[in-house]
Amino acid sequence: MLAGPDLLIDRLVRDIEGFPQPGVVFKDITPLLADPGGFSAVVAALAACGRDESGAPTVDKVVGMEARGFVLAAPVALALEVGFVPVRKAGSSGAYLCGFLRAGIRRSHLGDPSGCDRRR
Repeated sequence: MLAGPDLLIDRLVRDIEGFPQPGVVFKDITPLLADPGGFSAVVAALAACGRDESGAPTVDKVVGMEARGFVLAAPVALALEVGFVPVRKAGSSGAYLCGFLRAGIRRSHLGDPSGCDRRR
């Protein structure tokens, strides 16, 4: 049985079959974003993952990757009272462009934009 944020996500995130191509199920979060109570509860649940037992933040920065990552990670960073680092793919616009490896973002780029190409 689903409870709390899991129930909200199940109810407010819509599956779109076959988008952007056959065999892919796109997760549409716009219903979640349109529901202030649901969005707030999901942000609070995500922020709780970045706190210790006393409620103190255990992270220095929250990293959000492209589009939906920006929308979700920025309010989580605010809730934790820590910085937010937007990460974009090479070729995208933005202040920092970080390289990617198959396993993910290079460790040196996490929370430290000095390893990224600075755009003016």
